[in-house]
Amino acid sequence: MINIQDIIPFMEDGWVAMDKDGAWCWFDEKPVASVCDGRWVTTNHCISECINTVINIAPADDWTKSLIKVGEMSELKIIPVTLKRYNELVDNGEIDKTAFYKIVDDEEKSYE
Repeated sequence: MINIQDIIPFMEDGWVAMDKDGAWCWFDEKPVASVCDGRWVTTNHCISECINTVINIAPADDWTKSLIKVGEMSELKIIPVTLKRYNELVDNGEIDKTAFYKIVDDEEKSYE
C-alpha cells in the first residue's frame, strides 16, 4: 500500500481527494465535499479519474479533509541530502514533514 503523498509529485496539475468509500480521485478543477453523498463534486463538468483502481493507495483518516492540490512545484519542497545527513535529521527529530527528501550520493549535491 502506498501513501497518496508518494505519488503526488508524478501527477498532473489538479486536485486529488478520497471519497467516503476510500476511492481516491483526481480532478482537473477544485471539487467540494458533498457530505450527504460522501463524495467530491464539481460545479462544472470536469475531468475526474479514480486513481486507486490500479494502485493500492492508503486511505485518509477523514475523507472530508483529504483534498490536496497537485502540481504546484513552487510549493513542493524537495531536499537533497546524503543518507548520513538524513539519518542525523531523523535521529534529532528535525525532519520537515512538509518536504520530500531525495537521498544523493555526494556531499556536493546536497543542500545541507
